This record gives sequence, structure tokens and C-alpha cells, in this order.
Amino acid sequence: MLPIQVIATALVAFLTIRTIGVQSYATVGLLIGLQAVFGFLNLGTSAAISSAAGESLTLGTEHLARVSVTAIRITLLAGGTLLPLSGIVTLLGLWPNILGQGDPALLTLGALVAIVGVALVQPFRQGNAILMATGHTVSATILTVAASLVTLVSVFVASLLRAAPIMFVICPYSAEIVVAILSCVIAARTVGLSLRTLAYSVKDRGFRGARIMKQSLPALVIVVLLPLGLQTDRLLINHLSTSDQLASYNLAAQGFSALFSIVVVGSASLWGHFANARITATLPQAGVFSRLSLAFAGIGAILGAGYVIALPFVVSLVSSSQVRVSRVTLVCFGALLIVQSFYQPSAMLQTDKSGLWFNAGAVAVMTLLNLGLGLVLTRPLGAAGPVFASFVAITLGLALPSFVRARLTLVRAEKETVSVSEL
Repeated sequence: MLPIQVIATALVAFLTIRTIGVQSYATVGLLIGLQAVFGFLNLGTSAAISSAAGESLTLGTEHLARVSVTAIRITLLAGGTLLPLSGIVTLLGLWPNILGQGDPALLTLGALVAIVGVALVQPFRQGNAILMATGHTVSATILTVAASLVTLVSVFVASLLRAAPIMFVICPYSAEIVVAILSCVIAARTVGLSLRTLAYSVKDRGFRGARIMKQSLPALVIVVLLPLGLQTDRLLINHLSTSDQLASYNLAAQGFSALFSIVVVGSASLWGHFANARITATLPQAGVFSRLSLAFAGIGAILGAGYVIALPFVVSLVSSSQVRVSRVTLVCFGALLIVQSFYQPSAMLQTDKSGLWFNAGAVAVMTLLNLGLGLVLTRPLGAAGPVFASFVAITLGLALPSFVRARLTLVRAEKETVSVSEL
């Protein structure tokens, strides 16, 4: 599926640049990136969903159904709260001041579209989480690629019609909502949940969902801080650098995201696997876990090398040589792909209460370090500045500390198992 997603992503960029130009493409990329910035709208419910889905492999789906009802209610409430607030910001005309340079009308309307899209998609996001946590990674991967293909088709139609730039913001958000709904249908049939029953339960005030605060609270801290640390690069570039650098970053980030999404989907099933392993006392040995982390880093290195070699040609082709991505930016994204891949098993293992709180603290450190470095490096380095800042911050503040703690946790569990067996 990887070549399909990469080609679809490249064609979307090509059609967008050809239709609305490099400057508007830079702004559109910024607006689409807001999806990740406002990802905190799930309020950490995805952590509870993934754990419940993994545990359902042993305990059945009753608890998963109750967790799903609670998650839907929480995300509906969050979306319903943010939409009026964003409407007020829109009416006051503050979005251009918040987002930086670009067409004020496009920034204002596009920000509203982004928030509406994010709010609408959140209740349906749990479908993909359930598929990945229960080991149905093939279905999850196909759906991830399907979102890219639906986006491509809609952008192609918009290009034929010579649509206004705002349509190139609406298309990706609409595609994601459609595919998210489809993922819910597939996930429900796969694990044996009734969507109709869930919908009635959400509306029934007498139906009590599951308590998910123990996992959702630390996960909320993570989903609020993580976008601040990793998804504000475009805002930094738009305020501190040029639109050309923003367009350069957008193209480089699209290629990175396409590659990293495969790593994410491949590792996400580990969440459910480790959650089930905790309740069955079958967690892996520390040595096995270390080799798994290094294997993921190796996959990241292979993908990163291909990225650094191939992306200049892709960017030149997609932008008709109107945009250039510096070699420094490419190398920084390649290094970021390696360290992010290395971190995935550690993140998936530490999804119990104590592990999530540890990662919340590590994410806080990473975010402060990343924003500080990004503010210093963006002006002199352009697009490469925030990417290099992310690489340093994730390596020192998140990936290495999380790996060390995960390994120590498994070593401790091994010793306890040996002690019990001796008794």
C-alpha cells in the first residue's frame, strides 16, 4: 500500500499547486495541518478505546462497548464546545493574526472549516483505533490509503472545476470524515459491536458508560501537549520565515507523513497486544523488546534513506521546479523518521496508568524543548529549523527516556516472575 499512498499524496500536491499556485498551496497546507493541532478534541479517549479493544481479545466486547459510548459522548461534548468558540474567533477576524501570513479570507474561512472537520471526525476515530488494537492492521492500512485516494479524487474534481482555494481545504477533511465513518462500520462488524445499539446508548441518559478517567486523563495531557510540540512547525515558519519556506516544508512533510503513517499503523496493533499481555502475564522479555525497538528503528532508517534520495525528484516533479527542499531539511526529516519509529514500541508498551503518566511528563519536557529550539532555529534555518528541533527534542526528551523506562519495567516483571516460580 505504501507506493499507492505516496503517489496519491504527490498527485494531490501537484494538482493543488497547478490549480491555485505555490503561495495559496502554502496556506492550504497550513490549514490542513491544523487537523493535528486540534487533535486534542478526542480528550484522550483514544487511549481508553485502544486498551479496551486489546483487552476485548480476552474479556469480550461488553467493556469495549461501554468505553465506546463514553468516548462518543466526550468527543461530542468537546466538539460542541469548541465550535461556538471558533465561530467567535472567526467573527472577530482574529485567525490571520493567529495563523500568520497568507490571504486573510482564506485563513479565516479555512480555519473554521478545519475546526468543523476535526470536531465531526472525532466520534468516528475510534473505528480505526479498534481495528489496529485488535490486530486487524491490513484493514487499518487499507483505510488509511483509502483516505488518500478519496482525497485525490475530490481534489482532482476541484482542479477540473478550477475551484477556489478553500475547496482544497474542504476536500481532505471531507475525505477523512467519510473514511472514518466507514472504519467504524468495518470495526463494529469485525469485533461484533452493534452501531445501532451504541447510537441508542449514547442518547440514553440512563445508560452508564465505562469510567475511563484513569487512562484518558494522562492521555489528555499527551494529546494537548503533543500537537504543541510536533504540529506547530507550520505556524512557526509562517510567522518567522517566508511562504516559500512554508511551501517547502509542506511538500517535505507530506512525504514524511505518508511514510510515517505506515510505521504508525504497523505499530498500533502493539497497543492492543501489550494491553492483552498485561492481563494474561505474557509481556515480552526485555531483550526481545529491545530488538523490537531496534527493528522499528531499522525500518525507519530504510524509509528515511529512500525519502532523502527520492524526495528531491518528487518535489521537482510535483511543483514543476517551483519549490525546492533543502538537503538539510530532508536529512532532518529522515532522522526524525528513525527516532519516531524507534519510539513506537515504547509508547505502545506503556499504556497502563503509570506508563501513560510517565509519557505525559516526557511529552511535556519534549514540548518545551521543541518549542524553545524551534523559536531559535526557524528564522536562520527556515523549514529545517523546527524539524531539527523536533528531532533533538524527541530523542532527548521522549524516545530515550521512554525506552529506558519500558526496558526497566520488563526487567522488573521478569524478576517478579522468576521469584514467583521459585516459590
